[in-house]
Amino acid sequence: MRLSKSSTKIGTKRGASNMTNPNQHDLLGYLADALELDERLAIEDSLRRDPLLREELRRVRRQLELLNDTGLDYQPPPGLANRTLQFIAQHEQSITDTAPDTGNRAELEPVGKRKWRGEAAREPLTVATHPWRFVDIAIALAICLAGAGLVFPLLNISRSNARVMACANNLREVGLAMTQYSEHQNGFFPRVAETGSLAAGGIYAPTLLAGGYVTDPRTFICPASQLADDASLRIPTVAELQAASGDQLARLHRCMGGSYGYALGYRQAGIYRPTRNLYRDTFALVADEPSEDCASSPNHSGKGHNVLLEDGHVVFLKSCHLEGSTDDIFTNDDGKAAAGCHVNDAVIVRSDVSP
Repeated sequence: MRLSKSSTKIGTKRGASNMTNPNQHDLLGYLADALELDERLAIEDSLRRDPLLREELRRVRRQLELLNDTGLDYQPPPGLANRTLQFIAQHEQSITDTAPDTGNRAELEPVGKRKWRGEAAREPLTVATHPWRFVDIAIALAICLAGAGLVFPLLNISRSNARVMACANNLREVGLAMTQYSEHQNGFFPRVAETGSLAAGGIYAPTLLAGGYVTDPRTFICPASQLADDASLRIPTVAELQAASGDQLARLHRCMGGSYGYALGYRQAGIYRPTRNLYRDTFALVADEPSEDCASSPNHSGKGHNVLLEDGHVVFLKSCHLEGSTDDIFTNDDGKAAAGCHVNDAVIVRSDVSP
């Protein structure tokens, strides 16, 4: 079907309007990672160019975090379901054995085992009500407890998954900011100095905040980390870091990267070089902060960690290696938490680690 020039112009104007209207974008689908690749890339392109859309994304993400923060942390006793079923079976047998023989055993027979006895065997439309006995109350209570034993673990799993997703959404926002920064810095990501007050992996966060690429400091806090419960936590500014020294500077280094670790860069012929944006889908740029032994991340109870790749994708890993790769994202090829040994040696370090 051929379109007229007038209809083409109208379509173009509408398209241009959509690019600046946050309501026209499927932000919920983007946050849930439920979009097709072309749709996700289109939204990310719009986010890079439209500050209003980025603000709308932050608002939607915060609302989702509030909905997910139910506060439930209940673990039922082990074996509760089996003990409940045994309790019910014992009391059903007790009722059958102790019931008086009134000649009408049909009242005690299970419904599925009753035989057809004509019109007289039909169930009455109304039945007489009787007060609840202790056994009835005990059985009802046991059924409720059994249901709780099945439901609450599912709620805990759902809450854990929601936090992993919220953490991944934070990293996606950091990824957008990183891409914007690199576009304004000749393709380079925030540099970690070799010496001085800015020589620590967490410097990426103050750098992005200082440039206005990230406006909410809580973006650097994983909702599943211990830092999420510290309402007083703040990301220091570059000026504060430059003015600090001694123990004060060490404390600022430990918290300035939030809950996440950052890729240090690499050494080539003995010269330290910062990471440049090559849009690689196998290069870890930011991730949940590694543990002291660089084995995993404490943010998700050691069950895994979210990793932001250089091309903007976020993946959840249960090991220190990307799928199909032998490169450890928390140590370099020499097994150290230090700058990489070559351009493709990604090393995510804690906030206070220097090159």
